Parts: sequence; structure tokens; C-alpha cells
Amino acid sequence: MHSSKKIKLCKIESIAFAKYCIDMGVDLLGVHVLNSAIDANIRLLVDYIQEHGGNTVILTKEHDPDVIKKMMDYYRPSYVQLHSPIAASALTSLRGSLSVDVIPVITDETKASDARQIIDSSNLVIYDSSYTGGTGQPNKQQLVAHLSQEQLDKVLLAGGVTPMTVQDTDNTVFGGYDVQSYTRTNKRHSYARASRIIEAIKGHPTGMVDVSLTDAINVPVGSYENIPGLHGFHLDYSVGNLYQELKVDVSYIENTVRLLDAPFTVHIFESSLSNYQKVIDHLMLLAENNIVCINIQYFPGLDIDAIQTYDAKKCISIYYKDITEYIKQRSPYDECLSIILPSENPRKLKAIKEYSDFLIGIRDLEVWFDRRVDTFTVNEVLRVDRSANFIAGKFIIYDWSNLQTINTIIHDTHV
Repeated sequence: MHSSKKIKLCKIESIAFAKYCIDMGVDLLGVHVLNSAIDANIRLLVDYIQEHGGNTVILTKEHDPDVIKKMMDYYRPSYVQLHSPIAASALTSLRGSLSVDVIPVITDETKASDARQIIDSSNLVIYDSSYTGGTGQPNKQQLVAHLSQEQLDKVLLAGGVTPMTVQDTDNTVFGGYDVQSYTRTNKRHSYARASRIIEAIKGHPTGMVDVSLTDAINVPVGSYENIPGLHGFHLDYSVGNLYQELKVDVSYIENTVRLLDAPFTVHIFESSLSNYQKVIDHLMLLAENNIVCINIQYFPGLDIDAIQTYDAKKCISIYYKDITEYIKQRSPYDECLSIILPSENPRKLKAIKEYSDFLIGIRDLEVWFDRRVDTFTVNEVLRVDRSANFIAGKFIIYDWSNLQTINTIIHDTHV
């Protein structure tokens, strides 16, 4: 991750989604408790976030200080967000009665003088388009001219925030962003959209590890949220059209990506543009909320730009023997690449050396390394690209302690 800007994602309802957000560097995770209801399932969600390095923000519209205190004593978050107007004096009084910090919300309806007082008395403030929340309505940012840069550094911009908003906003203005509606589709969290907004603010993933479940048929795999250090699951989708010898159980792939609450990358092997699009369209109908990334297996002459992956990221997978042809065809290179190395370690080392200039040249992009990834592979790749990501299969599937081993190597390299 490459930015110090804060990001808060709101309306977290799933422990699996919470894990993904924490691992992707989300600073604040908003959980809705709009009234005084006490909910044991929400308490479990908050406990998970707090115990796994996250910071929970309980968002409420409650006004009674005694009720708010009881809620905070029960849920034990890092913050409470008051999604309704409050005077600076009342805010100071409430803060004194709570064991957690308070994040107030201001809108364009807030008087400029009141906004300054609220910000000056707070560590963090949400600047939303309204007190309704989740509307997707863009923030008019009318208060910006009335606030100093020191004040704005405390402010998270909310209201219709999208990757385009982030791109269009002067990044020096606000301390970060608060996002809700963009990360939800079909009334549910979207891993793909969360990935897009996080990367727009924080930068693309580095040093991450995915595990291929294609190698896990008939092998028990734990729940995503209970596997520390796992970025996401990877699935190969091939009926033998591109490589005749590569065929997978497509029904297993479809059921897995549809039924599990987890982020997935699906690596598709197809022989034509039309076939690629048919498979992608089919998968999106099944599980668009779970598919973060579509890996397109490159072959010379494939019209990569014509392939539509919708909210999912498009990542181009290149077999090492096709690197030379890819270089000829693509300039500039695609922003996300997956390099498929040889199977045997001696040939991997030879390929890494042979294509070292190319690998060094793509280090600023999001790059994943695939095929029989083990500690040898990780060590050798990191000599060339310290920010590399990895896709591992049997090496981890049959011994999950190896996931921690790989993550330790990556961490030690970054340090």
C-alpha cells in the first residue's frame, strides 16, 4: 500500500469481508447499530475486527448519552460515529462520558463556524453529503473554502465516493475518504468494488499471497476468515480449449465461487475472445460480488482490450515463454500481470534470470507469480521484485503452516 490517506468502509456486515478490508489496509470499518438494539452477532463481528488489527466504528443515530454509553460498553469498538447533528459543546460532554473516541458528522447544512468548532475539538470528522447515509449522492464540498488545511487533514470525505471521485479530488485537500454505497451491489458487499476503491486510495496490493483451490478438491479448507495471511482464493477455469491437457471440474469451480463468502480470482483459459467473454458473463451472473479479479491467459494475437470484466480487475496472465510476444504486442504494459513460471525450480531460476530486465521493468505494476510456488520461488522472485505477490497451490493446501512461512519471508524482505 502506498498512501497515508485514511479510508473508512461502512456497513460492514460479514466477518469474511471485514478480514479482507483489514488485510487490504482499510483504516476504519463502520458497523451500523442505528438504534439502541443489542445484537450478539454484531458483537461477534466487532470482536473479530478488534482482535484482528482493525478499528471498528459503530455508526448510530442515537442521541441519548446514557444509551450510547451502554452501547459502547457492550460492543467495545474503537470509535462511535454520531450520524446526526451535534453541537461542539454537547460533543465535548459526550466524549467525557465514553471510553471510546467520538467521530462526528458534518454536512453542507452545518454552519461553517460550527464545523470549525466541531473539527477543532475532534481527532477525526466525517464530511458527508447529508445525514441520511448510503445514498450515493456526491458531496458538494461547500465547506472546503471555510476550513484550513490543518482542519481538513482531520476530515474524511463521504457521499458518493468512487474511484473516479478519488481521482478527480485534489488529494491534498482531505485526510481520507468514507465509502459505503459504492462497495455494495445487490444489497451485499462487493469484494471487487472494495478492491477498486481501496486501491484508488491506498495503491495496488504488494506482498500478498493467494491460494489456489483448484488443487484442493477433496482436501478440507478452512473458512477464509480463519486463515491468517491469506489475501484470497484462486481458481482455474479451463475446459481444455486453450491447453487440451488442462481441464478442471467446472461445476466445482462454479459452486465454490458462488457459495463461499470470500474474495476470488478466477484464472480463465480460453482459445478465443468470444469464449472468454461468455465465461466471464456466466461467472458474473453466478457470483459477481465475490470475484475480485479475472486472470486472462494471454496468447499472441489475443485482443485483451476487447474483454470486459465489469467490476472485477482484469489481470493478464503470461506464460513465461510468451513474454517476448507480449512485450511486442503491449505497450504500455497492463497494470496487473500474472507471470506463470516453469514448474521445476532450476528452470524457474533460469527463466527469472533470462527475463530479469522485463521483471525489473514491471516492478511498479501489480505483479503476481504463479505455478508451484514454494519458498525457493518466493526467495528468488523477491530478489528481482520486492513488491511481488504470489499464487500458491499444493505447497500450502497440504500444509497450511507454509502460508505463514511464505508471509514471513515476504515480511522480512520488506523490512
